[in-house]
Amino acid sequence: MRVALLLCLSLFTTGLWGQQLRPADLVANHQHQLQTYEPVTLFAPAPRRESLDLTHYQFLTLDTEYQAALYHAAPSVLRMTLPDAAGGVPLTLDLVKVEQPAPVVIESHSQAPVRVDPGVHYRGTLRDDPESVVAVSIWDEGLSGLISSPALGGNWVLGPLSDAQGRGSGDPTGYVLYEDAELFQEELFSCGTPDDGQPYATEELRPVPRGRDASDCVRIYLEADHDIYQDKGGTNGAVQYLTALFNQVATLYANEQINLTLSEIMVWTTPSPYSGATTGALLTQFQQTRTSFNGDLAQLVSYQASGGVAVVNGLCHPYAMARMSYAGISSNFQPVPTYSWSVMVMTHELGHLLGSQHTHACVWNGNSTAIDGCAGYTEGACGNPGLPSGGGTIMSYCHLTSVGINLSRGFGTQPGNLIRNRVAAASCLTTCSTGGGGGGDDPVDPDSTTCDAETVILRLKLDTYTPETSWKISNGQGQIVAQGGPYPKTRANTLVLDTLCLPEGCYTFTLTDSYGDGICCEYGNGFFTLLDLNQEVLAEGGEFTEMEEADFCLPYEPGNPTDCQGIDFNAMGVVSFGQTQDAGQYTIEDGGQTLYIENNAWKAVMLDYEVTPQTVISFDFRSTRQGEIHGIGFDNNDYISYAYTFLLYGTQPWGYVSYLNYPGDGSWKSYSIPVGQFYTGTFDRLFFTADHDGGLRNGNAWFRNVRIYEGEDCQTAFAPPAGEALPAPTTNLAVYPNPVRNGQLNMAVETTANGSGQATILTVMGQQVHQETIQISQGRTQHELSLPALPPGAYVLRWRDAEGEQAARFTVQ
Repeated sequence: MRVALLLCLSLFTTGLWGQQLRPADLVANHQHQLQTYEPVTLFAPAPRRESLDLTHYQFLTLDTEYQAALYHAAPSVLRMTLPDAAGGVPLTLDLVKVEQPAPVVIESHSQAPVRVDPGVHYRGTLRDDPESVVAVSIWDEGLSGLISSPALGGNWVLGPLSDAQGRGSGDPTGYVLYEDAELFQEELFSCGTPDDGQPYATEELRPVPRGRDASDCVRIYLEADHDIYQDKGGTNGAVQYLTALFNQVATLYANEQINLTLSEIMVWTTPSPYSGATTGALLTQFQQTRTSFNGDLAQLVSYQASGGVAVVNGLCHPYAMARMSYAGISSNFQPVPTYSWSVMVMTHELGHLLGSQHTHACVWNGNSTAIDGCAGYTEGACGNPGLPSGGGTIMSYCHLTSVGINLSRGFGTQPGNLIRNRVAAASCLTTCSTGGGGGGDDPVDPDSTTCDAETVILRLKLDTYTPETSWKISNGQGQIVAQGGPYPKTRANTLVLDTLCLPEGCYTFTLTDSYGDGICCEYGNGFFTLLDLNQEVLAEGGEFTEMEEADFCLPYEPGNPTDCQGIDFNAMGVVSFGQTQDAGQYTIEDGGQTLYIENNAWKAVMLDYEVTPQTVISFDFRSTRQGEIHGIGFDNNDYISYAYTFLLYGTQPWGYVSYLNYPGDGSWKSYSIPVGQFYTGTFDRLFFTADHDGGLRNGNAWFRNVRIYEGEDCQTAFAPPAGEALPAPTTNLAVYPNPVRNGQLNMAVETTANGSGQATILTVMGQQVHQETIQISQGRTQHELSLPALPPGAYVLRWRDAEGEQAARFTVQ
């Protein structure tokens, strides 16, 4: 009896790990930053537009302007509040941003990589609830989230509403927060993975021994079926949907101290070969089609054949087919999104690949018995232990019963220990930070992988005959500074990822095929891409015979336009911008030189332009009725963007506030904004706004004499009327050191008189984090600011005194 008791205690003791991955630990480690962060309220309760077959749910209205600002600011920590759908106290989410490299995205029609914004992802807990698990993903046009907590009684889903066909509702502000218990019971999940009946050894069910590391990266390759591509409106939508799901999957694994990363997503932009009627048939087709992949484990994700199937214990298996799984997910159970259901299916099938059988299999407890009987039967010759208290776990069928599955319970102790042991023992895995080693616990010097020059990322997709392929990079003097290949046959049709550190300068990348038939497209779909850290493409190619050369320079600089371009509104035309955001009117005045907008207007002129670090936009501005956002900026789609807007005037701190200094007296004020110091890239429109969607909604704005230039200003003939030009600035402001590294920031201001001024520090979202009054003397005054502990990021120092207002931008590292 004593031995049996010791055995039970050893099975159910929680292990200790060298690396803290659990969301609760992330929140605890960032508690100081979270305490100084004002809660963000993105949602307001909305009237019930229809009745749902759910007990607890709340329709919500999203503040899309605030959401876009949050997406582009991407703070390292985030405290968010949500209305409680059960009618209680609002929920507060404590979140920490997940810093992981973006996956490679491949499209089926070209077999080449594309650049897709995967979104910003967070993990965390409910405030003061360390047993809870929260995952939130934010992208340019929306967000989604999953909350699971024993205190809440289950799982809660946050996401956009859909229409009767299961697609987007057309209203970007329409969201729902609901408890998923009833929905889980409606879904007909059946896992086709057979349990092999082989009981687990007692040692496998114990915590991972000290000295072995379960936190190496398990790299996951996902394949999106064509139905997801169609449903989500293209590659970008499909990738954002899958990366949001994966963030929730990876958060559940992180809560088990298991580190999943997303290595690649292949999107079927063309009809896929997957047409099986069952999950087993679909997995077989997947295994036959995808004979190799970029990852440790692979999963095909589709709307076909609800449920899933996987190979048990596939990690590090020598055959690719044994490392693959299928997940039949659901996009919507009209009209609500089914994120938690899809997350459970994907997590469950990956759990099989990582070694776990079902909890109703007779393989557990060290005596070949089952953990629960939620399936209504057991797999094997053992008794049915009944339903577990507190809800089922991920490898169970408890969604079919009244106890349900509480995702915050994870895998449960025994399946969790089993998976952690399998990951710790896996020799094929690499560490997340350095790409080397597996299963060891030696600490990594974070400075050992730092590049003090320019970082270059090589993505090389090999063909079938890898021993023929090699490459080199030569500098301007012809010296070889990096090289690779030939590659072993085992790397056939795989993706090579290499990170290089090169000094500034110009280089030649040379790719050769010794046989002379290239790497595309007879014996594979090979290609190469060279990227910098900002994902700018330095060089790319792949279709050649014996050799291909590509020149590139570091740092990356796009082609610079040399002319100064003036904006003629008559010649270029004015279009609506921002979809439903634009409700206002416009008038073109002064023969095309001036644009007048009013009554909640977002307007644009279509203009293809490459914004470089040298790009400047100059114009004259005036307003006689203040709205919420009066601003200007470039954009590359029809959605308003906080990160591209320069705020000049208004009551809402939305966009860059460095130029928020219009006096509000109806006079003309001239601006010259160095756009390239704030953002760069390729854009297709220049937009103007007099946003005013609250109150009187009558804000107005004039934009006159608008020109864009890289070098010399091309001041047009239209000049401000006499008496309306502003006098030269009488106040100069400087901040140093910039960036701030040790919490010390100095300011220097020049003024013509004695007095006092007010220094205010704002986040780029306009949130005030510090303010103090400073005495100044005629001439130059220097002052060290008493800064609070600020998280890394961009900030604005706004200075106001009797002579006016100035702003200076700085960053904290």
